[in-house]
Amino acid sequence: MRCAALLAGALAVVVYANSLVNRFAYDDARIILDNTELHSLATLPGAVFKPYGTAPTEKGPRSTRSPPS
Repeated sequence: MRCAALLAGALAVVVYANSLVNRFAYDDARIILDNTELHSLATLPGAVFKPYGTAPTEKGPRSTRSPPS
């Protein structure tokens, strides 16, 4: 059983290893790099549990989701 878990972990590393050299795509830079809540361990839990696509700004939270039409 332990061998199967190690094999699965090694396979996951092999499959995703080439993605580590890629740059951010689309709005990742804004959501991850510009989100100051992710820069501190004290504010990290609040940032992790917010809905995806929201990032704080000087004017308040913003969302990347479009309003329903």
